[in-house]
Order: sequence, then structure tokens, then C-alpha cells
Amino acid sequence: MRLAARGHHVTIVDYAPAMLAAATDRAVAGGVTELINCVEADATDLPRDLANGEFDVVLCHDLLQYMDDVPGALASALSPLKAGA
Repeated sequence: MRLAARGHHVTIVDYAPAMLAAATDRAVAGGVTELINCVEADATDLPRDLANGEFDVVLCHDLLQYMDDVPGALASALSPLKAGA
């Protein structure tokens, strides 16, 4: 939400609908709904339209400590980065 509050477009990926609902509520409360896109997915199995190399930054918040295969999870989660990002 901090990035959206600064004017950045943010895509939130989580496999838990409750977490996405909480993010949506926070976006509404913060007045940044037009900058937030919530996607229900697993970070290690991103939908094709997200894994296409168009993101400037990937932030893994509360993800890696729950992963058995951290290098694999990072490879998947970072795949949407633009070249040089």
C-alpha cells in the first residue's frame, strides 16, 4: 500500500482469498484502488499474463520463510521482472 500511496501501480499476488480481500479493503481505505491489482495465484506458479517480464520490482513479503525450495520460489517469483530490473 505504501508504494501505491506514492503513485506506483502494484500487483498483489496471494493464493489466499482472505489476504487479497484484506488488501482490497486497505486499498479502499487508502484511496488507491485504481493502483492496486489483486491476483489469486501461487507465487511459484504465476499466471502467464503476469510472468511476461513487465515488472520493475518484485517484493517478496511473507513468502520465503514458508518455502521449502527458496531458490525455486525466487526463480518463479522474479520471472516477471523486466530485463535489467
